[in-house]
Amino acid sequence: MLNRLALSNLATISDTVLEPGPGLNVLTGETGAGKSILIDGLLLAMGARADRNLVRPGARLASVEAFFSDARGDVCIRREVFAEGRSRVFLDDALSTLEEVHSALEGRIGLHTQRSTPALLRQPRQVEILDGFSGCTSLAGDYRELYGGYRNLLAGIERLAGDAAGNAGRRELLLHELGMFRRLGPSREDYESLRDERARLEKARELAALYAGLGEALEGDGGFIGRLAGLAGNVRSLDPGQDELLELLDQAGICGSEAARIGRRLLGEFEDAPDRIGEIDERLDAYFRLMTRSGGSVESMLGAGERLEAELAAIDSAAEELLSLEARKPGMERELTAAARSLDEARREGAGKLAARCGEELSRLRMPAAAFSVGFTRAARGIPAGGEVLGVNGMTEPEFLFTANPGMPPGPLSSVASGGELSRVALALELALAGASEVSTLVFDEIDAGTGGETAHSLGEALARAGAERQVIVITHLAQVAGRADRNILVEKKLVDGVPESVTRTLEGFDQRAAELARLLGGGEAALKHARSILREGRGV
Repeated sequence: MLNRLALSNLATISDTVLEPGPGLNVLTGETGAGKSILIDGLLLAMGARADRNLVRPGARLASVEAFFSDARGDVCIRREVFAEGRSRVFLDDALSTLEEVHSALEGRIGLHTQRSTPALLRQPRQVEILDGFSGCTSLAGDYRELYGGYRNLLAGIERLAGDAAGNAGRRELLLHELGMFRRLGPSREDYESLRDERARLEKARELAALYAGLGEALEGDGGFIGRLAGLAGNVRSLDPGQDELLELLDQAGICGSEAARIGRRLLGEFEDAPDRIGEIDERLDAYFRLMTRSGGSVESMLGAGERLEAELAAIDSAAEELLSLEARKPGMERELTAAARSLDEARREGAGKLAARCGEELSRLRMPAAAFSVGFTRAARGIPAGGEVLGVNGMTEPEFLFTANPGMPPGPLSSVASGGELSRVALALELALAGASEVSTLVFDEIDAGTGGETAHSLGEALARAGAERQVIVITHLAQVAGRADRNILVEKKLVDGVPESVTRTLEGFDQRAAELARLLGGGEAALKHARSILREGRGV
């Protein structure tokens, strides 16, 4: 509900506060008094385009502050328009954006004027209204969730299938590249260990050559041990009495044999060094080839291997995901199609009832030839499922249709109704919706254009019934409408220091309201008598 609308320096308004109450509120006043400026202010607060021409001459800025409260909580919106053209908006005293304001006011207020397009003329709002009236809001939400999931699944399949076509050749190349890595199984520890072992084995090879030469010198043909034994034999045969010398020669032979034995043992420890060096050199060559292809260092080589493994894993994972998505597709398609059919059936059933109720209200508003209906067209855009094209709203797109003239085919509500007709259709629709609409405040401007007599009486009665359900604010020139109001706010224009200024005041008591109704009826004693009759009939005061 709109609790308070404060306007400052807006056109002919200097400083005015509008405080409508619950039920039916009417704004009356002479033509040009400034009633429509109040609506302009409300439009500004709701996010309408800011026009610097609205700033009161001589003022630096114009401001509008609107306070709303309903079951969802309280909201305060302040809009400021500067004389140089810029504007800003505050939501609950915090600098905000128009998008955030629209979101905060969504479902709170329905504004029906010939200078604004009511929300119910927008197809998404029409769908929302129909779903609420038909009791399938939850079903529609479930459908949209399924629709979003299935659309994402199809997009995923399309993306992965496209990737798979290019991934086949890439996978073969990756396997070839990774084959070299996997055969080697490289690591920094292994590389450093091979280099260290290679250095040790190189030294071992040198020692093996040394001990092989020692053995040859001691035990080979013409070696030390053989020659020493020959010399000892010659001494024994030629000079057998040289016992001391012979003992020393025998000891030297024993020492030489022991040295040869130790040399053979040491040589045995290094015999495998050349073969092991060959194995190590083969692995180090493999390391060198991979490092040459991968940046020249162990780190770059290992990083390249990890990247290749990750890319192959991603390709294989994508292939598995594609298979998983394709396996889920039939079940999701059946579920989505079933939900679309159930939603369409519920909407069509509700559409007939809504059209009948709206038709009754139009008849009460003295529009018996008018016809309201809900049309259903196949979704033109969407996703294929179950032999249908399903859109975000289902297999069909509901749309409100209207005609005011007998024999004329109905057309979209937004394009076939005149301004006055459109306001009355909006009222009829709001009455037909009863408790199905969440809108807590309805604002009508020029709803009574071109009406009078019985139609004016019916219009007043309809607005009063609408006011029994929620807050209704109406700008009217009809006494029959004003007489039904719970509150009559008079808008007057005065000259202050030669400058026109619009002010508002709430009419109090029977006499003040009767005088205003008499003015609407043309003035005079007869008009005053008629005004009193209307008030007694309409509000019992």
